[in-house]
Amino acid sequence: MRRQRQTLRYALFATLAVALLAAALLTSPVQTLIARAFLAEDPDLQYYLDSLSARFGHVELADLRLRKNKIVLKVPSVRAQLPVYAAARRHQLHLESFIAKGWTLDLANRADLLALPFAAKPSAGANTAPLPEAVVLRSAADLVTALFARRELPYEFSIAALELEGDVILPTGPDAEPIRLHVRISGGDIRSGSVGRMAFEATTEVDDARALIESARIRGQFAVALDTARSLRVQGLEFDAALICRNVGPDRTFNLRGAATPSPTGPSLALALDRGARQLASLKLRPSSDGTLRGDWTADLRSTDMPARSRPREIPDLSAAGAGTFAIASDLAQLRVAGSVHTEAGSCQLPSFGPAQLGQFAADAQFTGTRSHSGLRVEQLAIALAGPGASLSARALQPFALTAGADRFAVAPADPDADWLELSITSLALERLPPLPAELALRSSTVAGKLAFRTTAAGYECRTTVPLVARGVTVTRAGTEFLRGVDLSTGVAARFASGAWSVQYAPISVTRADVPLASGTLSLQPAGLTASWRADLTALLPRPLTLAQEQLRTFTGKLTTSRGAATQLDGEFSLQSHTPAQALTATVHLESYAPGVLDFRAPIEINSGSGHSELVIEGGTRRQRDGAITRQFALGGRNVVLDHLKSAGASALALRDLLEPAGDTTNRALWAGSDARVQLHFEQLHSGETLLKGARGTLVFVGDTVRLEDGVAQLPSGQPGKLSGSVVFTPGAALPYNLAAVASVDVVNAARFFPAPSTDSEPLVEGCFALTDAISGSAADLSELPHRLRGRLQLTGGTGVVRLLKTNIGGATLEKSKPVSDAVVTGTSAVASLFGVKGDSIDSGQKSVGKAAAATRSFNYELSAITYERGTIGAVHEPDGSIRIESIELSAPDLRLTGSGELAAAPDANSFVQQPLRASLRLGARGRLGEYLAASGLGDTNSDVDGFRLVSAPIELGGTLAQVDTSRWREVLVAALKRSK
Repeated sequence: MRRQRQTLRYALFATLAVALLAAALLTSPVQTLIARAFLAEDPDLQYYLDSLSARFGHVELADLRLRKNKIVLKVPSVRAQLPVYAAARRHQLHLESFIAKGWTLDLANRADLLALPFAAKPSAGANTAPLPEAVVLRSAADLVTALFARRELPYEFSIAALELEGDVILPTGPDAEPIRLHVRISGGDIRSGSVGRMAFEATTEVDDARALIESARIRGQFAVALDTARSLRVQGLEFDAALICRNVGPDRTFNLRGAATPSPTGPSLALALDRGARQLASLKLRPSSDGTLRGDWTADLRSTDMPARSRPREIPDLSAAGAGTFAIASDLAQLRVAGSVHTEAGSCQLPSFGPAQLGQFAADAQFTGTRSHSGLRVEQLAIALAGPGASLSARALQPFALTAGADRFAVAPADPDADWLELSITSLALERLPPLPAELALRSSTVAGKLAFRTTAAGYECRTTVPLVARGVTVTRAGTEFLRGVDLSTGVAARFASGAWSVQYAPISVTRADVPLASGTLSLQPAGLTASWRADLTALLPRPLTLAQEQLRTFTGKLTTSRGAATQLDGEFSLQSHTPAQALTATVHLESYAPGVLDFRAPIEINSGSGHSELVIEGGTRRQRDGAITRQFALGGRNVVLDHLKSAGASALALRDLLEPAGDTTNRALWAGSDARVQLHFEQLHSGETLLKGARGTLVFVGDTVRLEDGVAQLPSGQPGKLSGSVVFTPGAALPYNLAAVASVDVVNAARFFPAPSTDSEPLVEGCFALTDAISGSAADLSELPHRLRGRLQLTGGTGVVRLLKTNIGGATLEKSKPVSDAVVTGTSAVASLFGVKGDSIDSGQKSVGKAAAATRSFNYELSAITYERGTIGAVHEPDGSIRIESIELSAPDLRLTGSGELAAAPDANSFVQQPLRASLRLGARGRLGEYLAASGLGDTNSDVDGFRLVSAPIELGGTLAQVDTSRWREVLVAALKRSK
């Protein structure tokens, strides 16, 4: 009995202990301690748990904090309803509800968690490594596959209601703030034999102004099924993400829609990106049983869909729409893409093409290619481009591989010995081509032709299979029409190799109505260029270019430039007239070995009917310490024809106009920007019949002015002649080019200007003069200036003889060595005989000559050679070649001759002495000559205060200075003789 009582007592104590233990286990502190002990078993886990309470089907957890491997989880509270005993003892997790809110999952320090699953896998070789784009697509497919995979749970599981709400902190770039994603997940009714549905929502705000996405909101749902009590799987997934973006225009919302559905070969994924009612892109992934991932793609993109800072400014309005298929190999090393794309562009501008060179265009492309780590292999490619003034197409003639990198680009066709690409230009407006140098522009025509491309052992080669031809072209220079209605044609051959290239245009042809105007070749290389040409100047230049009155016809030449330690230019040029003997040839050598340093030398040879000239122009430029550029040149030669200098200058200006832009000539001088000094020196300078020796001077070009300084030359007389002056350009003036110059000679032998009419006669004028010619003129164009010059001549001399009034009134001319009485007798007798005086003869002595007739004869004799002590002549020579003699003053003690006249223009005259003469002279005499004048009846009856008596009527002269016509003066003398009978 006692033993039974003891046994009962032990049983009661045990029951009480179990009850007490059970009661203790149901208390929160004990449960918290147990939970903490469980968490402490992981040495890498840092934890904090405030309290845990699990009893009577309720579980509550407060302030749980976990940290492991830089991942931090903070849970303020968790509440769940479930049979605790069944969960603990029977492994049955039947949740009536599970609620967790306010939690935070911090992944900010685990950027590696965002890496793609395949990105870190090592590859066996470069050619078998996964492609990044293939990894992205395969990762998306694997993520869906993993989500849809059937999972065997360690517990029998069901949940009636689930509610989760908290924040996930995601890492971003190294200089950007982490992204906080607020997540809500709710749903339930997940139990064996049924399909439960879960809804989720995530939102975020991105404060970084550099980020594209400003805010995002993702909503979706997925279906969960329990095939058995422990077999869980996801049956479907769909979501819709609204993305608010920065710098993309007024419509800032983009929608990304996605759906994943199961299929026999695995779950498929469909994605679509929308902007408003327009679908920008779509992608469908379909796994295959052989491991290949296939899919379809579409795109409808515009340049306005891109952020403003990433949008190409050269293509402000661009759209591209296309569709096709793709396939990714199971090893992710190959991506095959096929499809077609239609592209349209608005006002397209490319910097290298100048403004609006491409304009609007549309392009259609069909392609099939395979992407791998070795590059891109294009199996098929066809592109057609069309737009206003443009119709081009390109097609691949064979499959080829493309390899592109940061510093290399390579094309490897299947057959390296054959062409791999053909470009057909059906019609391309010349305005769409890159701008030409020197402000040249081609208008009103299109170019057509074909080019083929192939690879070579050294690189690439391009050539025209059909020459590039443009018909009816208008060529303008600086906005001014230069040529109209010409046809241009050229062949092209280009070669590109590593570090080297060359482009050759040959033959270049310019024709009009099948008549050749110009032809040539042009070869370009990095080290320089080579060019040759032949041009018909009569057709190309707006006005004919002449060489000593002979019109030049052709301009030929060749040019070579090279770059190395110094830049060099060598050229040969020839201007040829219709006559082979009329030509200007030049060779040029130019060398520059530093910025601002230039050496130049150009021998020039000119042949024409005027003779032969050999010129040399040389000099260069130098940079001064202050940065200014000085230009010093020298122009000289041994035997030079002045007309050749004029021709060379006119040719240089005309060729400059041909080769360089004319610009606005109304506002700048032709030499604008060419400040320089040119030293002139010619040993012998031929000007018509005149030979000048030692001609030299300095031309100074400064701003709008050209000055000739210290111009001097030795005249044929041996005396030095001087010339100085300037040409000034006045912007905006009707006649902007103005010349002012002064030519002077201290001693001029008059006999050289007024030669004797014949070899057996004396000069018209003898003596020496000092000559000054003030030349001036204005013109709209520099080439017209020499034809608009006017000069004011002033001749001043001492003692001399003039024979202007020499005439024969009797049939014989008296010699000055005979006595005056003999002259009077002989002359008077002859005149009497001439006019029929009968009964009187010089031999018979029956009648003597009258006093008046003798005086007339003596007066005429004295005027045949007038000796003067001082003489001045003032005249103006006009642009047409005429000379207006404003004043003539010859004075001696007993004689004074004054008057005026004109030498009329005579284009065919070789010298001014052959121009028609008209002069009116007044003659006054005193002393013995005055007595003759009074006795002859030719003069006035009265004399002036100085005692000079004037011839009653002006003395009129005609003819030329080479052969003066004194017939009207002779008539006056003969009339005086008649009156004296």
